[in-house]
Amino acid sequence: MTYVNLFILGLQEVYAHWFRSVLTMLGVVLGVASVVTMSAIVEGLEKSMRDNIIIYGGLNKVLIRDSDPPDYQDHIADTSPGKTLNDVYALKRGATLLSLVSPEMGHRARITYQRRSCYPSEFIGAWPVVLEMNRHTLQYGRFFNELDEREAKPVCVIGAHIRNRLFGDPESTDQEINPVGKIIHINRQPFTVIGMFTEYMTDAERKRRELERQKRNNRTGPKRHTGYRFRRDGFHHKNNVVYIPINTMWMRFKLSSGTDDTPEPNLTDIDIKVADLNYMEKALDQVRNILLHTHKGVEDFEFSTYASRIASAEKRIKNANLIGLIISALSLFVGGIGIMNIMLASIN
Repeated sequence: MTYVNLFILGLQEVYAHWFRSVLTMLGVVLGVASVVTMSAIVEGLEKSMRDNIIIYGGLNKVLIRDSDPPDYQDHIADTSPGKTLNDVYALKRGATLLSLVSPEMGHRARITYQRRSCYPSEFIGAWPVVLEMNRHTLQYGRFFNELDEREAKPVCVIGAHIRNRLFGDPESTDQEINPVGKIIHINRQPFTVIGMFTEYMTDAERKRRELERQKRNNRTGPKRHTGYRFRRDGFHHKNNVVYIPINTMWMRFKLSSGTDDTPEPNLTDIDIKVADLNYMEKALDQVRNILLHTHKGVEDFEFSTYASRIASAEKRIKNANLIGLIISALSLFVGGIGIMNIMLASIN
C-alpha cells in the first residue's frame, strides 16, 4: 500500500466520521489558541508597562522619598531637617553623576472656574526643570520660567483633563478649547493659566476616539453636545496635574502650615535623573553620602527607581505567564486524553 493510498484512506475515515474529526480539530485549535493568546497578552502588558515608564520619566529617573530611619538612629532622628531645598542645592553642586535634580512641593487643592470645580491628582510646586524631568510636552502656551519662579507669580500649567473639566471637552463640543489666559481659583486664590500639557493617551484610547470621531462625522442631523465624560485611562494621572512655581507654592500655600510666620520648608519629593544607567549604583551611593551630610547623619530617606519597579513588574508578569501556560498545557493534556479515548474506542 503506497503513501497515496494511505492518505486517501485517511481522508475517507475523516469524511466517514466528520463530526468526531471536527471536534478533534476544534480541541487542538482552541488549545493552541489559548497558549498563543496568553503569550500575546503578556507581551502586551510588558510593552504597556515599559511605555508608561518611559513617558513618566524613563528608567534613569529616581525618586527620593521620606523613610523611617533605622532603629539605631532613633535617638538622633529629630536632628534631621528632612528634605529641603538645601538638599537640592547640595546635589546640584556635588552629585556629578546626575543630569537633573528637580524638587517638588505638593499640596491638596480644589480648582474652580465659574461654577465648575475639580480635584487634580497632583498639585505641585516645582522648578522649570520638571518639564524635562517628567517628559511633559506643551500643547498650548508656555511653561513658567526662572523669572516666574523668582517673583513667585500666580501662574499655573494644567493637564488636559483639568481643561476638559473646567472649560469643556473638545471631543464632546467638536471645537478646540485653549485655556491659556483664563483665570482659575486654586484653593480660592486666583491663578492665570499660562500653558496646557499635551493630552497623553494609550494606543487603544487613540483608536477608540478615532472611531467615535468617524461615527460623529457620518451621523446626519443636528449635532448634540454630550458634555465632559470622565474616563480613567492609563495616563489619567499625568493628564490630571497642575504645576506652579515652587516659590509660589511656598509663599501662598505653605505659610499657614509653618511656625512663627515662616513657611513650611520641607519638600514632598526630590526627583533625580542619572546621566548614565551603567553608573546607577555609583550615582545613588554619591547621592546617599550627600544627603547623609545634609541630614546630619540620619538616613531618613529612600530611593525608588523605575528600574526596580520594572524588574518587580516583569517578575509578576512572568509568574502570571507561567501559571497561564501551565493551565493551558493541562487543558491540552486533558483534552488529548479525551481525544485519545475516542480514537481508541473507534479503532476497537
